[in-house]
Amino acid sequence: MSHPSSSAPAGMQITLYIWPPHENVFSLNAASVAALFYTQLAIPGQFSVAYSANPDSSPSGQLPYLTHGMHNATTFASIAKYVTQLPGARDVNESLNTMEKSQFAARIAHVQSDYGDLVAHMLYSLRLNWRRVTRPAMASMLPVPQRYYVPNRIRESYQPRLEAAELWDIPGIEQEEEEDRISALRRDRRKKKETKAQKFKRVFEREKVIEKARAFLSSYATLLGERRYFNPHADSPSALDIVFAAHTHILMNVSFADPLLQGLLSESYPTLVAHAQAVQSVAFPNPQSFPPTAPLDLSPSLKSLLPTPALPSWPWTKRTEEVTEEEKRFRLARWGWIGLAAASVVFYLAFLNPVVVVVSRDEDDEVDEDAEEEEEHEDEEEDTEEEEREESGKIVGIIPLLTSVTIYVLTILFLVKSGYPPQSLTLIPELPLASLGLKGGDQLMLTQKAGASSAPFQASPAQISAPSYAPQASRPPPAASPTVGATHARGPDSVPTEGGYLVHRIVPDDNSCLFSSIALVFEQDMSKAPMIRQIVADAIRRDPNTWSDAILGRSREDYISTILKPSTWGGAIELTILASHYSTEIASVDVETGRVDHFTPPPASDSGSRCILVYSGIHYDAATLAPMLDAPADFHQTVMPITGEGDSDPVIVAAKKLADILRAKRAYTNTTTFTIRCQVCKKGLKGEKEARTHAMETGHVEFGEY
Repeated sequence: MSHPSSSAPAGMQITLYIWPPHENVFSLNAASVAALFYTQLAIPGQFSVAYSANPDSSPSGQLPYLTHGMHNATTFASIAKYVTQLPGARDVNESLNTMEKSQFAARIAHVQSDYGDLVAHMLYSLRLNWRRVTRPAMASMLPVPQRYYVPNRIRESYQPRLEAAELWDIPGIEQEEEEDRISALRRDRRKKKETKAQKFKRVFEREKVIEKARAFLSSYATLLGERRYFNPHADSPSALDIVFAAHTHILMNVSFADPLLQGLLSESYPTLVAHAQAVQSVAFPNPQSFPPTAPLDLSPSLKSLLPTPALPSWPWTKRTEEVTEEEKRFRLARWGWIGLAAASVVFYLAFLNPVVVVVSRDEDDEVDEDAEEEEEHEDEEEDTEEEEREESGKIVGIIPLLTSVTIYVLTILFLVKSGYPPQSLTLIPELPLASLGLKGGDQLMLTQKAGASSAPFQASPAQISAPSYAPQASRPPPAASPTVGATHARGPDSVPTEGGYLVHRIVPDDNSCLFSSIALVFEQDMSKAPMIRQIVADAIRRDPNTWSDAILGRSREDYISTILKPSTWGGAIELTILASHYSTEIASVDVETGRVDHFTPPPASDSGSRCILVYSGIHYDAATLAPMLDAPADFHQTVMPITGEGDSDPVIVAAKKLADILRAKRAYTNTTTFTIRCQVCKKGLKGEKEARTHAMETGHVEFGEY
């Protein structure tokens, strides 16, 4: 998203696209309500609202989104950031200091996650609300034929999130009504199937939801206290007030058939209800203050079944307006990407034979298929249909290129068979994949082992690191070395410190780990690693006295051309240059020894700030400060003020504790003992010192492990 003043004319129409209203609510989507409140408070009278129930019309495939000329912003955070940068816009957070803004940003993420789950539970999980309120409301917003399938598709998109939060398939007050409509025979069959765990769930799950909601709402009721808003410095709503009020607005203004949380909110937390009403009254003090709206198009259309964006005018079509140079470049780049995508698909189909991985159930878990089919016709509830889908075998993934590591992990969790008749596969990790005799197109049949977790697993990429000094060519990690920066089930490693948690931020092991880490810290975008390389090259080119051939260990032009290559590592020279460029100290914490290397900028340009890198011996990662553990990456503080002397600074203390955690996991590589081979002359070498000497004597800079 570019800056709004860069190319969008001042008089260009600003349009906010949100989900349509229902009954007394501005929208059934909390993000749409929050975006409406925020935009109205920031630029009142300068935008219009367009109702849309088709997420495919959005550039990102989700609502809400905002358009302004050739610019667009999707998600609430992007919309708020874009609107605030518009000329004459009001910053609703202007009264907050830097620390308070970070804390409020973390609380916004917390509200969107936990409060969003509770609102989604009321709309989509409770079956009585879904059947009598949400589904009819969404169907009324959609044209034919979308109204017959889109609501269920949207509901299914919420299911994984609510299942993870233990808020899916909670028994509702409609339980007795459902039992009245089920035949005696059907009731008997259900009783036979019901286990003790299911009985416990049916009795206690609703109370668990209430307790979960009470714990969340109580914390924010305490934070609000007797104030009108969460904002402690002004009698006006902040972004946190807006997001929280948007969720409360939906819970309190929808006529739910099962008012589980609605009753809790109105009876136990009247201050939060009054808070939402206050935010709404400030945004829209009267009906005339609501922005102009475009009507919702409900005309039947089969064309809308294909979510294809409108194609640009053909070259021979007469144009009504002159095309700018920027638009020409944009169209050229777009067609370039389309061509690249098409070529990639052709390459994939022509050269990469996919291997289909099929998961089959154990024989003990087989059920009578005829009974299942009869049960599916008799039972109208979506939860039973979901159980039947889970009981059947299904394809869970397509792996274009298998590796021995992939097969080895599969053999831990599953019984792996291939061929016809199926033969068990046994993999020795030290042997290559070719030892299995697999060919492209072969099918792997997987049966989950007893006691193995059925949750999908994710293998994080091996983390290989860079040495600390002159740039060198890439080399793979040791075959038996542990994965550097591996995460546990609860997320990345972290250490509590003043102002939040210092979190280990892992970057890819693509030979640009140092530059990716710096790009993450200073540019908030790891993809800008090539730009960081260019900064280093330009600094060396501009200062031949500081960065002479003697300091660099080779000719300046050779060093510059080498450091610009994506396969070249960086080290101390690069960190010194980047600390000076960003006027910020770069503290590199060595995992193996706990030593902290401080790369400081010149005193005249020192900003008094510091960032943290984590060095494992051959790889760099970043460490950033999160206001709370579950805060999204966008809310992390990547550069911290220096508040203590030397290594007594709280952030440095936390960084050393983080290194202790990684050291306990052996997440480092000893560069003095690992063995490598020159890929040019095939000479065996031991450690970084011999590799450096060999490179200086021969000019060979391509090394690999063996």
